Amino acid sequence: MTTVSVTDGLAYGLRMVAVFGILLTVAAVLTVVGTNMAMTARTYGLYGGGMDWGDSSSVRRCRSRAV
Repeated sequence: MTTVSVTDGLAYGLRMVAVFGILLTVAAVLTVVGTNMAMTARTYGLYGGGMDWGDSSSVRRCRSRAV
């Protein structure tokens, strides 16, 4: 059985905390960037009409035709 000193264990633990902290920071930044991209996306139609995906008021409701 291998013995590990307390300082080696603490150093390993701090490295792991740093690595997971960096990973969580990267994930948070990518989440913010992705949310910003999704909320500011604009779709252009065939004849130049556009729709902002982040603005729910720009979504046109379907109207049924009277037959």
